[in-house]
Amino acid sequence: MQAFKRLCLKAALLAAFVFPSAMLPAQTGQQNIVVDAAAPSHPFPHYWEKMFGSGRAILSLRESYRNDLRDVKKITGFEYVRFHAIFHDEVGVYSEDKNGQPVYNFSYVDQIYDGLLANGVKPFVELSFMPKVLAAKEALHPFWYKQNVAPPKDWQKWDDLIAAFTKHLVGRYGIDEVASWYFEVWNEPNIDFWAGEPKQETYWELYDHTAQAVKKVNSRLRIGGPSTAAAAWVDAFIKHCADNNIPVDFVSSHAYVCN
Repeated sequence: MQAFKRLCLKAALLAAFVFPSAMLPAQTGQQNIVVDAAAPSHPFPHYWEKMFGSGRAILSLRESYRNDLRDVKKITGFEYVRFHAIFHDEVGVYSEDKNGQPVYNFSYVDQIYDGLLANGVKPFVELSFMPKVLAAKEALHPFWYKQNVAPPKDWQKWDDLIAAFTKHLVGRYGIDEVASWYFEVWNEPNIDFWAGEPKQETYWELYDHTAQAVKKVNSRLRIGGPSTAAAAWVDAFIKHCADNNIPVDFVSSHAYVCN
């Protein structure tokens, strides 16, 4: 099976890198390329080699996942991994007692992040999705694991969850370590991963609450968004943060080959 996976990976790489060039129209005539070797040089960071996207959080508890993580790390030397749904009910982070008071459980969170760090990989933390009892409504995404993509029913409880989660990470791993991570607010709110209406304005509210809660724990922690698909909302997001003095350390979006 492992050999089959590697074969499929090689085939995918060939399809990605060989076929497109083969399909380009034939070039005719002479082409001249002039390189000025004396021109000032500029850094060319290979940012695409820094991070991999990887399913949802709970999968990282599988030993087969960790074996694959080690194999890819050896080949690429990547530094970060990003996955969905650290707040999904299957991770067990958030519940409420009979009086409606929050109950936090970070047992699986610890195992998830311990496993990454033990293999030399840091988390790129996607802060998502909404725990069932904290959701304003049932808005289940079509993905088979049925994450709830609704806004919170209580913003103070959301703020407290973000603060408790972040404080726990800093307490467990130390501020120097966690300050080297990235915290990203949600996933692709411009499409069906966010059920707030209207989408953009309600995402701003989510971002503002989340960013401020993270920064109250420690200003060194890095927070960003809008985590949209196809570079949507980026200009508006930057303007929103600037106009309202909302903390932002990086701007993120996701591009796909179909874009």
